[in-house]
Amino acid sequence: MNAPVKDLAVIDPRLAFLARAAARHELVRLGELDIDDAIAGLIEPFEEMTGRLIIRNCPCNRELLERWERIAPPKRRGCR
Repeated sequence: MNAPVKDLAVIDPRLAFLARAAARHELVRLGELDIDDAIAGLIEPFEEMTGRLIIRNCPCNRELLERWERIAPPKRRGCR
């Protein structure tokens, strides 16, 4: 007996995002993907899914960004 197949066109985007994050976690764990690249590749899809854009100058995001930068300081680019 065959199990009913869910309509794949109606996948909850939040579940797809979590699956993408889980896959990136595994790739980082296995040393196949850099953690910074893994995170960077999730920011835009998250913002698209939630409609939330992180704006640095917005007072509501300032505390969140400051906390994140304490945990994972941004990489310096360019000349030193």
